Amino acid sequence: MAETDKRNLQILHAVRTARKFFADQLVSLSVLETAAQEKKLRDDGIFLIAEFFFLLKTNNLTDPDKIKNFAKLHNQYLDDTIKDGDKIRRLGRTAAQLQDGYFSAIGIEKLGENYLRKPPCFDQSDLCRFLIAQFSVESCRRHLKLLRAVKLLEEIKTPYGSLVLHSPGLLETVFSQHLAVLDEALKEI
Repeated sequence: MAETDKRNLQILHAVRTARKFFADQLVSLSVLETAAQEKKLRDDGIFLIAEFFFLLKTNNLTDPDKIKNFAKLHNQYLDDTIKDGDKIRRLGRTAAQLQDGYFSAIGIEKLGENYLRKPPCFDQSDLCRFLIAQFSVESCRRHLKLLRAVKLLEEIKTPYGSLVLHSPGLLETVFSQHLAVLDEALKEI
């Protein structure tokens, strides 16, 4: 076996070990009611949602103005992506699907208002907008529903009767720990 192949296999092993750690940690921290929930927690979509919350925390997107600016950048990203047919194909999406991810001007203001809450919250549809390049709105909703059911996301009822979501920090913490596991494994190669 060539040295490059050996190293590549070691890197792949490190990535898989870290991903297994991630899934195992989420399962251990969850309030599971069924075996199906455990299986679904190991889905790539759950990993992507955890990555999103990790990135929010790591990039210090902690106040309404920052999250509103992020939504505007997200809209610009969608504009640029929709104009680039190759990029749309690489994402495995269609222009019509990506258009579901736009924030309207009113939607951006609503996003900021929800982020004023203590703790900062998201409407489910806003989370799905941010994640539209990764998966469909319906798939996103199913994943968020699971995360609420197993207590990895909290659902908060507003005074106006709407429901918003908040991450108490477990997703971000486990994602960060998974990166530390990966980092350690890569150092040993």
